[in-house]
Amino acid sequence: MNKFNILFIGMTLFCATPMYCIESMDTTETFQPLSGSIYSEVNYEYNSFEGTNSHVGLPRVVGSLYLNLSRGWSVEAEFEYEQAYENGTWDNEFNHNFVTNKIYVNKHFTNAFQVKAGIVEVPIGLTNSGGPALTIYDPESEANIVPLTWHETGVSLWGETERWAYSITGVCYITAPLSESRGLGVAVRADYHVTSCLKIGASAYTGTTTGGMMKFSSPEYIGKSSVNYISLDYDYQAKGWIIDGAITYDRKHKAKAIGTEIGYDIFKNSFTINNKLSLIPFVRYDRLLAEAITPMEKWTIGANICLLGHFVVKAEYGVRHHCKMYLERIVDFGLGYTIPF
Repeated sequence: MNKFNILFIGMTLFCATPMYCIESMDTTETFQPLSGSIYSEVNYEYNSFEGTNSHVGLPRVVGSLYLNLSRGWSVEAEFEYEQAYENGTWDNEFNHNFVTNKIYVNKHFTNAFQVKAGIVEVPIGLTNSGGPALTIYDPESEANIVPLTWHETGVSLWGETERWAYSITGVCYITAPLSESRGLGVAVRADYHVTSCLKIGASAYTGTTTGGMMKFSSPEYIGKSSVNYISLDYDYQAKGWIIDGAITYDRKHKAKAIGTEIGYDIFKNSFTINNKLSLIPFVRYDRLLAEAITPMEKWTIGANICLLGHFVVKAEYGVRHHCKMYLERIVDFGLGYTIPF
């Protein structure tokens, strides 16, 4: 973890104060500056390719914080830790297991004009912009073409109206000594709510691969030069249906990825069960084509069960084809629990 991460984590912990009261002449108003959640889960994966390959994520913990500093100022943060057991070996390197997904200071001028600075999201594609994903792990179409939970040090101008949302983000790589720091690129995104249930988004990024997540977490086919992404995505959620997908194109490497999924909450329209239990069977399709790699496509079927809005059980079965040369059969299970505060 570099000094910049430590600085912002320290700011968040210093500013995090317990709930207090603001007294006026007439009344006492309760003000809660800190809120967030802690999500923990255990995942198991079995892959039939080349004998027995298994992966266990134990534990995986994601903590999110939102700190309201009043007068339009706020701090938002998300930290993630996962320890993995894979093919008989534990991954015990803390610097590898712990990730600061975001931690930034935001200034709200109006809903349509806000500025945030720190470790910010790079919202390229549906998953990186906070869109839904029914699979246990990140969608493979997007994960194989862009870094997921993509974040960099940067500044973002963003805002939203009733139908539109936008962001313009400039990112850089800061290290010690500062003379080795460098600018990385620019990401832009726009979302349009066609209806209250349907959102269509477009995003683009141009930058270098010499630093940040594009250097350390980029897909294998990307070399040490530059990337130019264009992505289109959609998200429809209504009456129990969840339908979403994304198409991403890397012009520099002539790589194309497409992913889409459809699920239905069987109990969504039940007045006696609604908000207490959800059962979402789903099917997903992912495909990737790029230079210098074997084309890949994958079909996944599964189901998610959510109890009381906090406890989640997930199970899925996938078949991954590599240019029809060989295939993998994958079984995944996951248990998760959310503690809001």
